[in-house]
This record gives sequence, C-alpha cells and structure tokens, in this order.
Amino acid sequence: IPLGVMIESRSAIQRSAAWVPWVDFFSLGTNDLLRNERIDQKEKIGSTLLWNRIYSLIQDERMKNIPLEVCGILAENPKAITRFIDWGIKTFVIPWTKSSKLKR
Repeated sequence: IPLGVMIESRSAIQRSAAWVPWVDFFSLGTNDLLRNERIDQKEKIGSTLLWNRIYSLIQDERMKNIPLEVCGILAENPKAITRFIDWGIKTFVIPWTKSSKLKR
C-alpha cells in the first residue's frame, strides 16, 4: 500500500526530505499552505515568497525520486498549473466539478 505525506506548511516543506526514506509520494496541500503563509490575502497566489518555498521543495535533490502531487486551490488555478508543469509536476487533485473546465 503506497504511503504519502501531505505537505501543508512552511515547516513541512523544510522537513519533507527527512520523510523520503518512508514515503512513496508527497501531496502539496495548497489550501492550508496559503492559509498558513503570512502574506496579504490578495497577493498569496502570486507571492514570490510562496512560490520560492514551493520551488525549493521541488528542487531539493533528496526529493527527486519521490512523486509530488498538488491539491487545493493552486491545483485549480490555470496559471499555477502551468508553472507546476514547467517545474515537472504532472499530477493534480481537483474537485470533480472543476475537471471539465481544466481539461480544456
């Protein structure tokens, strides 16, 4: 049975590499991650600080062989999806009600 870890906070991003020996995948929970960031609400999705933190997770050499999926509000945002795809992320978890809109 595959075991995954949900990454939902800055501290979870910082500690994620320590879990690599024990997990089969990571899931980036962007709703809680956005809620936990101390960034002005309007600017959260476009925040350089937020994206730098996420990018540091993706680029960590220790994480290279562990699949990462994205769920939550950033998995529903076409601009965010494009950025994630550019970074090599190809798995997104979204509500079924949003799937037909994003498939296009």
